[in-house]
Amino acid sequence: MRTVDFLADRRRVLRAATLPVAAGVAAACSSTPPIPELAPLSANLIRSGWSVDLGDGGAGFRPLVMRDAVWAADAAGRVVRLDPKSGRQTLEIRVEEGILCGVGGDDGVIVVADRAANLRAFDTTGKALWQVAVGADAVIVPAVRYGMVVVRTSDNRTQAFDARSGRRRWVYTRQNPSLVLRQSAGIVIEAATIYLGMPGGRLVALSSATGAVRWEAPVSLPRGSNEIERISDVVGQPVVAGREICAASFQGRVACFDAATGRTDWARGLEAVGGIDVDASLVVACADDGRVYAYGRNGAPAWEQKSLKRRLLSAPLMSGAQVFVGDQLGVVHAIDRADGRLVGRFSTDSTPIVSGPVGLGDRVLIQTSGGGLYAIGTG
Repeated sequence: MRTVDFLADRRRVLRAATLPVAAGVAAACSSTPPIPELAPLSANLIRSGWSVDLGDGGAGFRPLVMRDAVWAADAAGRVVRLDPKSGRQTLEIRVEEGILCGVGGDDGVIVVADRAANLRAFDTTGKALWQVAVGADAVIVPAVRYGMVVVRTSDNRTQAFDARSGRRRWVYTRQNPSLVLRQSAGIVIEAATIYLGMPGGRLVALSSATGAVRWEAPVSLPRGSNEIERISDVVGQPVVAGREICAASFQGRVACFDAATGRTDWARGLEAVGGIDVDASLVVACADDGRVYAYGRNGAPAWEQKSLKRRLLSAPLMSGAQVFVGDQLGVVHAIDRADGRLVGRFSTDSTPIVSGPVGLGDRVLIQTSGGGLYAIGTG
């Protein structure tokens, strides 16, 4: 299995070392048209709050809001706890081996995957709880909920552990396509079911107790004449909303399924990047050409925002009356969720925002690849 990154134009890879056809890909990327300038806004609703400098991060490095604290990490192995109102640091943990993909946590347990193929768990005072070898690099942020930690690794295994003891509960293994994206889909833990977005465009539901497959459904099917064109991995975090679970795939579709059975409720063609967000009335997804699409919960188109072309957007976040997305130039955009108009803009440190925004009450948290962590709001 080989992995590719997509932070360049449509159907192109960024990290040449992982792909034998890199020379042709690089040539294609070099001829990419420039990113269009943004038109001035009649009014800018975004207001800055606090900011903190961390080390470099990247895909998967996004803040975690847990109880009355914000947790964040960088690739060098620094994990910090911050006051959500001021951004003041109240605790620091050092993981000497470095961290692969950010911090997960719930119910007083913080979990990271280090660069030596271990999961490490801490309590909220920074005390180490346990460490367990997972046998390969983690490809996603560890998911933590209902007393479980679940992580997927580069050897095609999904493993579940007890959140308090680190005891392994079960392992689920499946075959991946020969070429997959380095940016992988997240894991959703519900009380009885765990949902996995997988390479090859599959959404899988597992029993949280045993790891047995409950159902499997295609978000999209691979198509095209070569390996790159046939990449259709689920991207971003699948989202459970009511009785549905929704997900999007690279070069594929956005789709919603019955969460209990896997039956497809609706699907729309969309070459997605970053992921989606879902609430009671809308499903919002970002396409790899920079367009932002909103659909009603029945799949009917609601609006389309076309002004962010070629900006390689992060996953969206619906917060209040706006939809927030970040781009590869480090700019955060606020979109009116009622009609798709651009209503706000905020510049960070000019490094890519590849992990989606995170809600913090009436504010939004953004972590950039360069290590900037920003709390912003509207109004």
